[in-house]
Amino acid sequence: MFLLGHSCWSYLGILSHLLTDGLVGTIPILYPLSPVTIGLGLGIPSPADTLLEVGALAASIGLVFLNGDYVQFAQARKESVRIAIPLAAIVTLTLLFAGDNNIPLTVLAFSRKALTAITVGHIVFITALAAGTFQGVSAYLRKTHMNSSHDTDSTAPDSQR
Repeated sequence: MFLLGHSCWSYLGILSHLLTDGLVGTIPILYPLSPVTIGLGLGIPSPADTLLEVGALAASIGLVFLNGDYVQFAQARKESVRIAIPLAAIVTLTLLFAGDNNIPLTVLAFSRKALTAITVGHIVFITALAAGTFQGVSAYLRKTHMNSSHDTDSTAPDSQR
């Protein structure tokens, strides 16, 4: 994992999510390009699935703190803008899939205790990704603003500096 850098740990949560979803159901792996699905279809959701999903989220959070990637979520840094990629992918694909299959997300999400626990995990994950994206955009805008004001200062006559 070291060869891929620190950011690879962030994607382990997504991969573990795909694994657990593949165990209990099927995953449209190339959605929306192809309807091909893979998975074992063991049942949605079982207590084992809930434990796997919550455990994977807890392990991902632990790894983020262990290797220092939490800084991308907690401090305004330009590198955090990259967090928008998995955020956009997760939100877009979830909405596309739910819309194409007429799945009422809010009704389904809180219909059973196991689904509620999984939904809360998703909310935590999406909130963290959104916070990281906000931090990155904030740092980018701050740096852009500082550069533009610096450029303005350097073009002003000496008497106005």
